[in-house]
Amino acid sequence: LEYFFFAEEEMERAMECMRTPRGGENSWHPLDDINFAILDRGGKIVGVISPDNPKDGKIPQRESIELMEIFVSLVAIALENAKLYSETTRARDEVHVLNRLMFHDLMNYNLAIKGYLDLAISSGEQKRHRFVEKAIEQIDRTAELIGKVRKLSLIRSMERNSLLRIDLASTIKT
Repeated sequence: LEYFFFAEEEMERAMECMRTPRGGENSWHPLDDINFAILDRGGKIVGVISPDNPKDGKIPQRESIELMEIFVSLVAIALENAKLYSETTRARDEVHVLNRLMFHDLMNYNLAIKGYLDLAISSGEQKRHRFVEKAIEQIDRTAELIGKVRKLSLIRSMERNSLLRIDLASTIKT
């Protein structure tokens, strides 16, 4: 339950409006109000459009109200499109970051692998074993990076409501 408090002059103005009779059958009264709810795809109210008093001082005809309802529907579609565009842009940016990470780090690991293998080829038997081991370590790091990016990609693609919220502080304390 919400309560509204008015200054004394506002209260006097409101009381005066309540005492003011309607000018005629189709006349707009100062206490008349029209509100149009903006609904998202799920039917949740995301906004309200409340037009000012009619310029002609008359209660709007049904045709005008229907036009306003169409306008409100277009506003709802525009808001939904803006939300989808924002989500798409964010997803594109995340893919861009993941790609940069993958390409940059994989290239570094591959250059290291190539370097160790080149050294192994050109070195004596004793050093060759150590260089091949280093190349294998880099291959393991590459596989680990691919696994991390795959995991991150899966997490990012999940619906938010399917994720489990946990209190990290209490988990760490436990």
